[in-house]
Amino acid sequence: MSGGVLSGVPDPEAAVYPSVDVYERIECPMTLVLPTDGFYARRAAEVRAVVRAGHGRRLIDIDAGHNLPMTRPAELAAIIVDLVHQVTTATE
Repeated sequence: MSGGVLSGVPDPEAAVYPSVDVYERIECPMTLVLPTDGFYARRAAEVRAVVRAGHGRRLIDIDAGHNLPMTRPAELAAIIVDLVHQVTTATE
């Protein structure tokens, strides 16, 4: 800690990477999982805009913090299995 500022902590107003223009290039179905707390929770409007901007995108809100694989592994796994099921069913 230097001068009262924590090092290594991202500025909440810093640019979001990957930049949202990356999502414009994705053509396959996409599911974004947004935790209610954590780095992107304050940017819910931006995440929702990414979802609305493309076909085949969906947003799932989940009551969790930033590290979903560690704090909500079963719910995250169910979301992934559902996405795979939707994609494989659509291509059959």
